[in-house]
Amino acid sequence: MRKVQIQKKTAKDLRKEKEIKKARKVVERFSRDKDFRFLHDQISQVFGDHLVSDLKSFIARKVFPRDFYPEYDGVEDAHYAYRVRDRLRKEVLVPLRQALELPEIYMSAKKWNSLPYPRVASIAMSNYKKHFLKHDETRFNEFLSKVESGEEKIAAGALFPHDIIKRLNDGENDGGRVAELQWKRMVDDLSEKGKLQNCIAVCDVSGSMSGEPMEVCVALGLLLSELSEHPWNGQKVTGNLDKDKMIKKVFIFSDMEFDTARGGYGYYRQQAASGWDTDYEVIKRKFEERGYTVPQIVFWNLRDSKATPVTSNQKGVALVSGFSKNAMKLFLEDEDVPDPVSVMRFALSGPEYQQLAVID
Repeated sequence: MRKVQIQKKTAKDLRKEKEIKKARKVVERFSRDKDFRFLHDQISQVFGDHLVSDLKSFIARKVFPRDFYPEYDGVEDAHYAYRVRDRLRKEVLVPLRQALELPEIYMSAKKWNSLPYPRVASIAMSNYKKHFLKHDETRFNEFLSKVESGEEKIAAGALFPHDIIKRLNDGENDGGRVAELQWKRMVDDLSEKGKLQNCIAVCDVSGSMSGEPMEVCVALGLLLSELSEHPWNGQKVTGNLDKDKMIKKVFIFSDMEFDTARGGYGYYRQQAASGWDTDYEVIKRKFEERGYTVPQIVFWNLRDSKATPVTSNQKGVALVSGFSKNAMKLFLEDEDVPDPVSVMRFALSGPEYQQLAVID
C-alpha cells in the first residue's frame, strides 16, 4: 500500500514538473517571438469575445427562464437565446442606463439641453466632447467654466495619463481645455494620497520609444514632476549638486530591456540579473566616490518585456511595468523602496485583492 502511494505521488510530481516546463517554454517563447505573441493575443481575443457573448446569454436566461415565461415553450434554443438577450437589453439595460443618466440616452434622444455634464464619465467626456460643443456649446462651456472655478468637478478616474496628453491637440476650442481640466483632476486626486519627496524622473526619448511608449513616458514623467514636493517639482538636474540636495529616488521610464541592452539573455535566465548586479555596484561605487548616497531606483518598463534588471531581493530597487497612474500610488503611500518583492507584496495588499482566493 505504501509503495503504491509513493508511486502515485512520484507520477503526480513528474506530471506537474512536465506541465511547469511546458508553461515556462510558452512564456519564454511569448517574450521573444513576435509572431507567436501575435497569434496568442488573437486567439485570446476570440476566446474572450465568445466568453462575453456566452455571459450575456447566461444572464438573459437567468432573468427570463423558460419555466416562468410560457411564451418560450417549444422555441428552439438558438432563437430563445436571441429573444431573451434582446429582451434583456430593452427591459433591463435601457432602463438601467436611464437611471444612471448615461450621456448616450440624452444624445440618442437629441435632448442635449438636458444632459447632466457632471455625471459624464471620464472616457465618455473625452470621446464625446466634440459632440457636446457642436450641439450644446453654451451649456458645455458653462460647465467647463464651473469646473475651472471649482463649482463643479470633471471625471478623470478611468483615463491613463497619456490618454489625456494625447487630447491636448484635439482642436482649438475643446480638446486642450477638457484635457487640461482632466489632468488637473487626476493630479489633485493623486495628491490627496500624498506627495513624492526628493524624486526625479529619467525619461527615455530615444528612437526606439516612438509610438505609444513615448507618449506614456512623457506623460508619466510630467505626472511625477507635478506630484513631487518643492523644490523638485518641475525641475531638472544639471550636475554638481550639494550632498544635502542629492535626489533620494530616481524613476526610470523606458522601453529598454536592461539586461538585453548589456548582453543578457532575457526571461528565465539568471545571467541578466547577475550581470546587472555588477553594474549596480559600479553605480553605487561612483556615487560613494563623490560623497553621495546611491538613490533608490524605480525601473518602470513601458514595453511587454519580461526582462529583470535586478534580483528580487536587491535593496533600494523596485520594478514596475504598465501605463497606469495607479502604480504611482505605491510610492505616494510609502516613501521607501525596500526591494522588488516587498513592493509587489505591498501592491497586492490592497483591499481590491482581499476577496480573491488562491487555488493550487
